[in-house]
Amino acid sequence: MQLLAVGSAVLNQIPLDWDGNAARIRTAIEQARASEVQILCLPELCISGYGCEDAFLSANTRRQAWRVLRELAPSTAGMVVAVGLPILYQNAVYNCAALLVDGQITALVAKQHLAGDGIHYEP
Repeated sequence: MQLLAVGSAVLNQIPLDWDGNAARIRTAIEQARASEVQILCLPELCISGYGCEDAFLSANTRRQAWRVLRELAPSTAGMVVAVGLPILYQNAVYNCAALLVDGQITALVAKQHLAGDGIHYEP
């Protein structure tokens, strides 16, 4: 039986701090790799930062988040990494987890139960 090392990280992300958030994500990936983690789970909306309020719905927020996602993908060579970002799909914005596998964007999964009002726990 082959064992897999699974890790998670808590990041101090700042809403809309694209370069800073990306740098902290890269650091988490590097630290996980150094610890021989094969599957790394990162926080919800870690690319855009949680709590960007109305900016969550902005086209620029989604464009910047997608740009950062594409830039991060190669750093996941040899690993599986889940990162969060907002995605537009069929004219609605979703809080999604992107799955990066061996340097490629392989899947997007939308959160099903969103907070009802601002930064709160889901109903």
